[in-house]
Amino acid sequence: MKGIAVISTSDSIKGIRVLAEGVEIPNGVPILEDHDVSRGCLGHLLAAWTDSGLLWGDLQFTGREGKRVFEWIENGVINGVSGRFDIRNFVIVDADGREISEAEALERGADDEQLTIVVRRSTLLEISICAVPADRNARVRACSERAVIREMITSGEARLQRILARDQNPLLRLPDRGLVQYRPLEL
Repeated sequence: MKGIAVISTSDSIKGIRVLAEGVEIPNGVPILEDHDVSRGCLGHLLAAWTDSGLLWGDLQFTGREGKRVFEWIENGVINGVSGRFDIRNFVIVDADGREISEAEALERGADDEQLTIVVRRSTLLEISICAVPADRNARVRACSERAVIREMITSGEARLQRILARDQNPLLRLPDRGLVQYRPLEL
């Protein structure tokens, strides 16, 4: 049971931006559910790569718990991904991208939303499957033909909504149906 996921996007999340190109990937990175090691390991990371600022990974789900979560992903119940990183090297930048000292950052205070910690070097310690990832674009993108088809349908509907929203004619807009659940395809 395998999947492909975006693990990290280099977007600033709660004032921290992890640069995908600086992430070291050790062998056997575990996959957990909601960062909870007590629930057991769901599988492991087979391979990882970066592309356009995104950290991608091939996920291998194993065992009973891995199968349970894999089925949830296939059925669209859950697909969020969260990574836990050990930070090795970072800089602090202001809103203009200017690097500032740690002393200046401390003087400005932890609640200064204009400051971002840019993680240049880190090690991926774990990947967790979760309902609401901090990085909204970190998600399992594909895990089976059925999941890929469902993702295509969902993204196609969203794209159509955006196109029709530009048109001011209310008769041409699709109704907002919220979350849509698709039944498994009969293959």
